[in-house]
Amino acid sequence: MKNLIKNVAYWAGVLVLGVALGVTIKIVGAWVEPDQMPPGGNIAAPLNTGNVGQTKLGGLILNTGGSVYGLIVDKGLVGIKTTTPQAELDVNGDIRAHNINLNNNLNVGGDATINGNLNVNGTINGIGAMFGGAFFGEWKTVQFDTVYKAETDGIVIGWGGYGQFTTYTDSNDPPTTMRQPAYCARGYGSHCLINLPVRRGDYWKVKAEGETRDLFFLPILGGGSPSIGEFGDWKTGLEYNKVYKAETDGIIVAKGGYGYLECKTDSDNPPTTIIQTSYAAVGYGSHIQATFPVKKGNYWTITASGLTEGTPEVRFLPLGQ
Repeated sequence: MKNLIKNVAYWAGVLVLGVALGVTIKIVGAWVEPDQMPPGGNIAAPLNTGNVGQTKLGGLILNTGGSVYGLIVDKGLVGIKTTTPQAELDVNGDIRAHNINLNNNLNVGGDATINGNLNVNGTINGIGAMFGGAFFGEWKTVQFDTVYKAETDGIVIGWGGYGQFTTYTDSNDPPTTMRQPAYCARGYGSHCLINLPVRRGDYWKVKAEGETRDLFFLPILGGGSPSIGEFGDWKTGLEYNKVYKAETDGIIVAKGGYGYLECKTDSDNPPTTIIQTSYAAVGYGSHIQATFPVKKGNYWTITASGLTEGTPEVRFLPLGQ
């Protein structure tokens, strides 16, 4: 009996030793020695302390605890769908946002479609920019001899029969600065045209002394939208028979007594393309007017003859940058 117990204990020990030896041999056989001398080949330090770029095959979810700052990239460039970003944030794809607030410049090289709000404290320069539709808003029917305050930049357009029509616009309520008069003597088919650009926030009025017809206001970027190319300050002191280069897009508004005006603008210096002509015959109350747009970088001039009555005047209303 004693021999049996001794033999069982002996062979049990041999079995345990054999299993342990086999496991050890398997572990040693799976071990691969380093291919570099220490400390080379060490694994990267943890994400929060390491200075070596690391790759993660799965997704990365941050700030489930609701910290004030979810992600801060202190230095370097960030790329989305690109491994070679060229800016602080380089996105090779579409960006969707409900609101974008810019404190500097936005340069647009393609199309920009915005369905939310765009608040800009700097300037926007772009090619093919589309802000939820056209730049013009809906036509609004307005009245003669009524003071209005322009909620957006816009253009007053209208016409009347014989008589005198005088346009006013400035920051006063009621406005006192006469921009352009129009006069037509009584006669078959007589009518006067009215074209007046108005700045957002300014007051305006068309005074009628004669046969009134239709009057409209066409808002630019209507509905109170942020004005991208809004009107600047009126520039006065400009002269007839002199060539100017437009620093911005804009609208020329000119007036005088009887005589003849020939308006030209294009990329030549001096310009040769006639955009508009205007004529008023000698007579009591006769006066002449011209209103035409000018592109940024183009040259423009108004050749005048006559204008011996009234107060000849040329003004430029800049539009945007």
